[in-house]
Amino acid sequence: MRIDLPVPTLVVPPFVGGAKHRSVVQWNEAGDEFLYVFQRPDQVFSANARMHYMARATKTRNWRSASGELSRFVGRLEGRWYVQCSLPFRVAAARRDPHNFTSTVCKAVIDGMTDDRLPDGTVIERVWPDDTPEFIHMADPICRVVRRPDHLLVGVHGWRFDDG
Repeated sequence: MRIDLPVPTLVVPPFVGGAKHRSVVQWNEAGDEFLYVFQRPDQVFSANARMHYMARATKTRNWRSASGELSRFVGRLEGRWYVQCSLPFRVAAARRDPHNFTSTVCKAVIDGMTDDRLPDGTVIERVWPDDTPEFIHMADPICRVVRRPDHLLVGVHGWRFDDG
C-alpha cells in the first residue's frame, strides 16, 4: 500500500536561535496538521552506525526525552496521523539513506511522543495511546543540510487522515 503525504502548509523555520526559541508546536487553522520543532538534543545517528550499546542508549534516551518534553504541551490527538521527521545534518553526504534514521532517531522521537515512564515506573500517555498503525503511519524522514551550527532543528510533521 502506498500512502502519499500531503504537501505541508507548516514548514521548519530556516533559523530559530537562542534558548527561548528551543521548542515550538504549530497548528494549522483546521487543526488537522501540526509541526513540532525542537533543537537537536544529540547526534543524528544511522542504523549503520557502529557504536557501543551504552553510547547508543544514551543518544536514544536524549532524543526520546526531548520529544517527550515537547509533547507535554500538545495533549492527546484523536484519529490516525501521518508522521514524518525532518532531520538536520551539517554536511551534505553523497549518499544518505533516510530510512536508516527511522529505526534510531525517529523511533526515539515517536516513542517520546507516545509515552513517558516516571522513575517510580508509572507510564504517562502523551500524544497518542500507542505508536501502532492504528494511530500513526511513520514515513521515511527528510534529511536536511543546514549551514549554521546553531540551526539544528528537528521537525515532526503530522497530518490527520481517515481510512474512509
